[in-house]
Amino acid sequence: MSTDVTPGSALVWLSADRERRLFVQFAKQADFSGARRTEEKRVGPGSDFTTTFRLKGLAPGSDYFYRGVSDGNPGAVGRFRTQPLTAKPFSFVFSADHTASRRPFLLYDSMAAQKPDFFLHLSDTAYPDWPQDEFHPDIAHYRFKHREVRADPHMQNFLAGQPTYAIWDDHEVQNGFDRTHPYIARGRQVFREYWPIVSAAEEILYRKFSWAKTADFIMLDCRSFRSPRSDEDGPIKTMLGATQKAWLKHMLAASKAPFKFILSSVPFAGPFGKDRGQGYAAEREEIRDFIKGEGIKGVIILSADVHLAIDIHRRTAFPNSLRAPSRRPPPVRCAFSPA
Repeated sequence: MSTDVTPGSALVWLSADRERRLFVQFAKQADFSGARRTEEKRVGPGSDFTTTFRLKGLAPGSDYFYRGVSDGNPGAVGRFRTQPLTAKPFSFVFSADHTASRRPFLLYDSMAAQKPDFFLHLSDTAYPDWPQDEFHPDIAHYRFKHREVRADPHMQNFLAGQPTYAIWDDHEVQNGFDRTHPYIARGRQVFREYWPIVSAAEEILYRKFSWAKTADFIMLDCRSFRSPRSDEDGPIKTMLGATQKAWLKHMLAASKAPFKFILSSVPFAGPFGKDRGQGYAAEREEIRDFIKGEGIKGVIILSADVHLAIDIHRRTAFPNSLRAPSRRPPPVRCAFSPA
Protein backbone atom coordinates (compact mmCIF):
# COMPACT_ATOMS: atom_id res chain seq x y z
CA MET A 1 0.00 0.00 0.00
CA SER A 2 1.09 3.58 -0.63
CA THR A 3 -0.06 6.39 1.66
CA ASP A 4 0.26 10.15 2.12
CA VAL A 5 1.68 10.68 -1.37
CA THR A 6 2.92 14.17 -2.26
CA PRO A 7 4.34 15.58 -5.52
CA GLY A 8 7.80 14.33 -4.56
CA SER A 9 7.41 11.58 -1.96
CA ALA A 10 5.32 8.62 -0.82
CA LEU A 11 5.05 6.19 2.05
CA VAL A 12 5.09 2.51 1.06
CA TRP A 13 3.70 -0.04 3.53
CA LEU A 14 4.63 -3.71 3.41
CA SER A 15 3.60 -6.74 5.42
CA ALA A 16 5.87 -9.78 5.61
CA ASP A 17 5.03 -13.44 6.27
CA ARG A 18 7.89 -13.84 8.74
CA GLU A 19 10.96 -12.05 10.06
CA ARG A 20 12.92 -10.74 7.10
CA ARG A 21 15.32 -8.14 5.84
CA LEU A 22 13.86 -6.30 2.89
CA PHE A 23 13.93 -3.13 0.82
CA VAL A 24 11.62 -1.40 -1.65
CA GLN A 25 12.39 -1.24 -5.33
CA PHE A 26 10.55 1.45 -7.32
CA ALA A 27 10.51 2.67 -10.91
CA LYS A 28 8.44 4.54 -13.48
CA GLN A 29 8.34 1.45 -15.71
CA ALA A 30 6.23 -1.61 -14.98
CA ASP A 31 9.18 -3.87 -15.81
CA PHE A 32 11.27 -2.02 -13.19
CA SER A 33 13.91 -1.01 -15.71
CA GLY A 34 15.98 1.81 -14.27
CA ALA A 35 14.65 1.00 -10.79
CA ARG A 36 15.86 2.71 -7.64
CA ARG A 37 15.87 1.15 -4.19
CA THR A 38 15.54 2.16 -0.57
CA GLU A 39 17.69 1.22 2.38
CA GLU A 40 17.17 -2.27 3.82
CA LYS A 41 15.12 -2.82 6.97
CA ARG A 42 14.49 -5.75 9.25
CA VAL A 43 10.82 -6.49 9.81
CA GLY A 44 9.71 -8.65 12.72
CA PRO A 45 7.23 -9.17 15.55
CA GLY A 46 7.97 -5.77 17.12
CA SER A 47 5.77 -4.16 14.44
CA ASP A 48 3.58 -7.19 13.70
CA PHE A 49 5.77 -7.91 10.64
CA THR A 50 4.80 -4.61 9.00
CA THR A 51 7.13 -1.82 7.94
CA THR A 52 7.01 1.50 6.12
CA PHE A 53 9.48 3.10 3.73
CA ARG A 54 9.48 6.72 2.61
CA LEU A 55 10.30 7.20 -1.06
CA LYS A 56 11.80 10.60 -1.89
CA GLY A 57 12.95 12.46 -4.97
CA LEU A 58 9.93 11.46 -7.03
CA ALA A 59 8.66 13.35 -10.08
CA PRO A 60 5.32 15.18 -9.73
CA GLY A 61 2.31 13.83 -11.61
CA SER A 62 4.04 10.57 -12.44
CA ASP A 63 3.16 6.89 -12.20
CA TYR A 64 5.42 4.68 -10.08
CA PHE A 65 5.55 0.94 -9.56
CA TYR A 66 6.99 -0.54 -6.37
CA ARG A 67 7.62 -3.89 -4.68
CA GLY A 68 9.33 -5.30 -1.66
CA VAL A 69 12.45 -7.40 -2.19
CA SER A 70 13.78 -9.93 0.31
CA ASP A 71 16.70 -12.32 -0.25
CA GLY A 72 16.65 -11.36 -3.93
CA ASN A 73 13.00 -12.35 -4.30
CA PRO A 74 10.52 -9.61 -5.33
CA GLY A 75 7.06 -9.45 -3.76
CA ALA A 76 3.72 -8.18 -5.03
CA VAL A 77 3.73 -5.06 -7.20
CA GLY A 78 1.92 -1.86 -6.22
CA ARG A 79 1.32 1.36 -8.13
CA PHE A 80 0.69 5.01 -7.30
CA ARG A 81 0.69 8.36 -9.04
CA THR A 82 2.31 11.34 -7.37
CA GLN A 83 0.37 14.55 -6.97
CA PRO A 84 0.62 16.97 -9.92
CA LEU A 85 1.85 20.53 -9.51
CA THR A 86 -0.58 22.01 -12.03
CA ALA A 87 -4.37 21.92 -11.87
CA LYS A 88 -6.00 19.22 -13.96
CA PRO A 89 -9.08 17.00 -13.62
CA PHE A 90 -8.82 14.31 -10.96
CA SER A 91 -11.08 11.90 -9.12
CA PHE A 92 -11.08 10.19 -5.77
CA VAL A 93 -13.22 7.72 -3.85
CA PHE A 94 -13.94 7.55 -0.15
CA SER A 95 -15.42 5.04 2.24
CA ALA A 96 -15.11 3.77 5.80
CA ASP A 97 -16.44 1.42 8.45
CA HIS A 98 -15.61 -2.19 7.74
CA THR A 99 -15.42 -5.19 10.00
CA ALA A 100 -14.08 -8.60 9.02
CA SER A 101 -17.53 -10.14 9.49
CA ARG A 102 -18.61 -8.30 6.31
CA ARG A 103 -15.97 -9.87 4.05
CA PRO A 104 -15.62 -10.17 1.12
CA PHE A 105 -15.32 -6.43 0.58
CA LEU A 106 -16.65 -6.30 -2.96
CA LEU A 107 -17.05 -2.54 -2.72
CA TYR A 108 -13.32 -2.25 -3.30
CA ASP A 109 -13.74 -3.79 -6.76
CA SER A 110 -16.39 -1.17 -7.57
CA MET A 111 -14.11 1.63 -6.39
CA ALA A 112 -11.17 0.26 -8.37
CA ALA A 113 -13.31 0.30 -11.52
CA GLN A 114 -13.59 4.08 -11.15
CA LYS A 115 -9.79 4.37 -11.61
CA PRO A 116 -9.43 7.01 -8.89
CA ASP A 117 -6.32 9.09 -8.34
CA PHE A 118 -6.51 8.36 -4.62
CA PHE A 119 -8.63 6.87 -1.84
CA LEU A 120 -9.79 8.51 1.38
CA HIS A 121 -10.37 6.06 4.22
CA LEU A 122 -12.46 7.99 6.72
CA SER A 123 -12.05 5.68 9.73
CA ASP A 124 -13.26 2.59 11.58
CA THR A 125 -10.64 0.48 9.87
CA ALA A 126 -10.68 -2.65 12.04
CA TYR A 127 -13.40 -2.92 14.77
CA PRO A 128 -11.32 -4.59 17.51
CA ASP A 129 -14.24 -3.95 19.89
CA TRP A 130 -16.63 -6.16 17.93
CA PRO A 131 -17.90 -8.69 18.89
CA GLN A 132 -17.94 -7.08 22.32
CA ASP A 133 -17.45 -10.34 24.22
CA GLU A 134 -14.18 -10.96 22.34
CA PHE A 135 -12.68 -7.51 22.95
CA HIS A 136 -9.32 -7.33 24.69
CA PRO A 137 -7.72 -3.86 24.81
CA ASP A 138 -4.18 -5.03 24.25
CA ILE A 139 -1.70 -4.68 21.40
CA ALA A 140 -2.01 -8.31 20.32
CA HIS A 141 -5.78 -8.10 19.91
CA TYR A 142 -5.68 -4.79 18.07
CA ARG A 143 -3.13 -6.23 15.65
CA PHE A 144 -5.17 -9.39 15.12
CA LYS A 145 -8.26 -7.38 14.15
CA HIS A 146 -6.30 -5.24 11.68
CA ARG A 147 -4.77 -8.36 10.14
CA GLU A 148 -8.20 -9.95 9.92
CA VAL A 149 -9.59 -7.05 7.90
CA ARG A 150 -6.54 -6.64 5.70
CA ALA A 151 -6.59 -10.33 4.74
CA ASP A 152 -9.41 -9.60 2.31
CA PRO A 153 -8.03 -9.98 -1.25
CA HIS A 154 -10.39 -7.37 -2.74
CA MET A 155 -9.10 -4.81 -0.28
CA GLN A 156 -5.49 -5.85 -0.85
CA ASN A 157 -5.76 -5.49 -4.62
CA PHE A 158 -7.42 -2.10 -4.31
CA LEU A 159 -4.94 -0.65 -1.82
CA ALA A 160 -2.06 -1.68 -4.08
CA GLY A 161 -3.51 0.35 -6.95
CA GLN A 162 -3.50 3.98 -5.78
CA PRO A 163 -2.54 6.13 -2.78
CA THR A 164 -4.57 6.10 0.44
CA TYR A 165 -5.03 8.84 3.03
CA ALA A 166 -6.52 7.39 6.22
CA ILE A 167 -7.78 8.61 9.59
CA TRP A 168 -9.26 6.84 12.62
CA ASP A 169 -12.37 7.08 14.78
CA ASP A 170 -13.64 5.09 17.76
CA HIS A 171 -13.50 1.57 16.33
CA GLU A 172 -9.72 1.57 16.31
CA VAL A 173 -9.78 1.70 20.12
CA GLN A 174 -13.27 1.15 21.56
CA ASN A 175 -16.77 2.30 20.71
CA GLY A 176 -17.42 5.92 21.66
CA PHE A 177 -13.99 6.61 23.12
CA ASP A 178 -12.87 10.14 24.05
CA ARG A 179 -9.66 11.72 25.37
CA THR A 180 -10.10 10.05 28.78
CA HIS A 181 -9.85 6.48 27.44
CA PRO A 182 -6.90 4.58 28.96
CA TYR A 183 -5.92 2.67 25.80
CA ILE A 184 -5.71 5.45 23.19
CA ALA A 185 -1.94 5.03 22.81
CA ARG A 186 -2.27 1.28 22.15
CA GLY A 187 -4.92 1.72 19.48
CA ARG A 188 -2.98 4.57 17.89
CA GLN A 189 0.24 2.55 17.78
CA VAL A 190 -1.42 -0.29 15.87
CA PHE A 191 -3.38 2.09 13.64
CA ARG A 192 -0.11 3.71 12.59
CA GLU A 193 1.48 0.28 12.04
CA TYR A 194 -1.25 -0.62 9.55
CA TRP A 195 -2.12 2.85 8.18
CA PRO A 196 1.14 4.84 8.13
CA ILE A 197 0.84 8.61 7.92
CA VAL A 198 3.05 11.69 7.90
CA SER A 199 2.25 13.97 10.83
CA ALA A 200 3.89 16.47 13.15
CA ALA A 201 4.16 14.08 16.12
CA GLU A 202 3.28 10.51 17.11
CA GLU A 203 0.11 11.57 18.93
CA ILE A 204 -1.08 13.82 16.08
CA LEU A 205 -3.07 12.20 13.30
CA TYR A 206 -4.76 15.26 11.80
CA ARG A 207 -3.10 16.79 8.75
CA LYS A 208 -3.68 18.51 5.42
CA PHE A 209 -2.77 17.70 1.86
CA SER A 210 -3.48 19.50 -1.39
CA TRP A 211 -4.18 18.22 -4.87
CA ALA A 212 -2.39 20.67 -7.15
CA LYS A 213 -4.12 24.04 -6.91
CA THR A 214 -7.61 22.59 -7.14
CA ALA A 215 -8.48 21.33 -3.66
CA ASP A 216 -7.22 21.25 -0.10
CA PHE A 217 -8.08 18.21 2.02
CA ILE A 218 -8.17 18.89 5.76
CA MET A 219 -8.25 15.59 7.64
CA LEU A 220 -9.52 15.80 11.24
CA ASP A 221 -8.95 13.60 14.28
CA CYS A 222 -12.37 13.62 15.94
CA ARG A 223 -11.43 11.30 18.83
CA SER A 224 -8.08 11.95 20.47
CA PHE A 225 -8.93 15.33 21.98
CA ARG A 226 -12.70 15.23 22.40
CA SER A 227 -14.60 15.87 25.63
CA PRO A 228 -16.82 13.08 26.94
CA ARG A 229 -20.19 13.22 25.20
CA SER A 230 -21.90 13.23 28.60
CA ASP A 231 -20.47 16.72 29.30
CA GLU A 232 -22.90 19.62 29.07
CA ASP A 233 -22.77 21.24 25.66
CA GLY A 234 -21.26 24.71 25.64
CA PRO A 235 -18.12 26.67 24.77
CA ILE A 236 -15.86 24.32 26.77
CA LYS A 237 -17.09 21.06 25.29
CA THR A 238 -15.02 20.11 22.25
CA MET A 239 -14.66 17.37 19.70
CA LEU A 240 -11.43 18.68 18.18
CA GLY A 241 -9.55 20.19 21.11
CA ALA A 242 -8.34 23.79 21.17
CA THR A 243 -5.11 23.23 19.21
CA GLN A 244 -6.68 21.24 16.39
CA LYS A 245 -9.63 23.63 16.14
CA ALA A 246 -7.31 26.63 15.80
CA TRP A 247 -5.34 24.68 13.17
CA LEU A 248 -8.55 23.92 11.25
CA LYS A 249 -9.53 27.60 11.19
CA HIS A 250 -6.07 28.58 10.02
CA MET A 251 -6.08 25.98 7.24
CA LEU A 252 -9.49 27.16 6.01
CA ALA A 253 -8.61 30.85 6.12
CA ALA A 254 -5.23 30.37 4.45
CA SER A 255 -6.47 28.11 1.67
CA LYS A 256 -6.39 29.55 -1.85
CA ALA A 257 -7.93 26.45 -3.41
CA PRO A 258 -11.42 26.69 -4.94
CA PHE A 259 -12.48 23.65 -2.92
CA LYS A 260 -11.77 22.93 0.74
CA PHE A 261 -12.71 19.40 1.78
CA ILE A 262 -13.02 18.88 5.52
CA LEU A 263 -12.60 15.14 6.17
CA SER A 264 -14.43 14.17 9.34
CA SER A 265 -14.81 10.66 10.71
CA VAL A 266 -18.25 11.58 12.14
CA PRO A 267 -21.09 13.67 10.65
CA PHE A 268 -20.77 17.39 11.25
CA ALA A 269 -24.37 18.19 10.32
CA GLY A 270 -27.64 16.35 10.77
CA PRO A 271 -29.43 14.80 13.75
CA PHE A 272 -27.22 11.74 14.19
CA GLY A 273 -26.89 11.66 17.96
CA LYS A 274 -24.66 13.00 20.71
CA ASP A 275 -21.55 11.14 19.55
CA ARG A 276 -21.50 13.22 16.36
CA GLY A 277 -21.71 16.93 15.60
CA GLN A 278 -25.16 17.18 17.14
CA GLY A 279 -23.70 16.44 20.57
CA TYR A 280 -21.04 19.14 20.18
CA ALA A 281 -23.35 21.78 18.74
CA ALA A 282 -21.67 24.82 20.34
CA GLU A 283 -18.33 23.98 18.69
CA ARG A 284 -20.09 23.09 15.46
CA GLU A 285 -21.81 26.48 15.42
CA GLU A 286 -18.50 28.19 16.18
CA ILE A 287 -16.87 26.56 13.15
CA ARG A 288 -19.85 27.28 10.92
CA ASP A 289 -19.92 30.93 12.04
CA PHE A 290 -16.18 31.20 11.39
CA ILE A 291 -16.58 29.91 7.83
CA LYS A 292 -19.47 32.28 7.22
CA GLY A 293 -17.83 35.26 8.94
CA GLU A 294 -14.57 34.87 7.02
CA GLY A 295 -16.45 34.50 3.75
CA ILE A 296 -14.79 31.16 3.00
CA LYS A 297 -16.29 29.56 -0.08
CA GLY A 298 -16.18 26.06 -1.52
CA VAL A 299 -16.28 24.15 1.78
CA ILE A 300 -17.40 20.53 1.50
CA ILE A 301 -17.49 18.17 4.48
CA LEU A 302 -17.09 14.44 3.85
CA SER A 303 -17.83 12.13 6.77
CA ALA A 304 -18.44 8.51 7.64
CA ASP A 305 -19.68 6.55 10.68
CA VAL A 306 -23.45 6.32 10.10
CA HIS A 307 -23.39 3.55 7.45
CA LEU A 308 -25.56 5.31 4.88
CA ALA A 309 -25.23 7.63 1.90
CA ILE A 310 -26.78 11.07 2.23
CA ASP A 311 -26.11 14.54 0.80
CA ILE A 312 -26.84 17.49 3.10
CA HIS A 313 -26.82 20.93 1.52
CA ARG A 314 -25.92 24.09 3.42
CA ARG A 315 -29.49 25.32 3.46
CA THR A 316 -30.65 22.12 5.16
CA ALA A 317 -27.53 21.33 7.15
CA PHE A 318 -29.12 21.61 10.59
CA PRO A 319 -32.66 20.22 10.32
CA ASN A 320 -34.58 18.70 13.19
CA SER A 321 -35.04 15.55 11.21
CA LEU A 322 -34.03 13.97 7.94
CA ARG A 323 -36.03 11.61 5.83
CA ALA A 324 -34.31 8.24 5.94
CA PRO A 325 -33.07 7.06 2.55
CA SER A 326 -34.63 3.97 1.02
CA ARG A 327 -32.88 0.70 1.75
CA ARG A 328 -31.96 0.33 -1.92
CA PRO A 329 -31.45 3.82 -3.35
CA PRO A 330 -30.93 4.09 -7.11
CA PRO A 331 -27.40 4.73 -8.39
CA VAL A 332 -26.55 8.43 -8.38
CA ARG A 333 -23.68 10.59 -9.57
CA CYS A 334 -22.77 13.29 -7.05
CA ALA A 335 -21.57 16.63 -8.36
CA PHE A 336 -20.08 19.13 -5.91
CA SER A 337 -20.04 22.87 -6.46
CA PRO A 338 -18.78 25.72 -4.26
CA ALA A 339 -21.29 26.75 -1.57
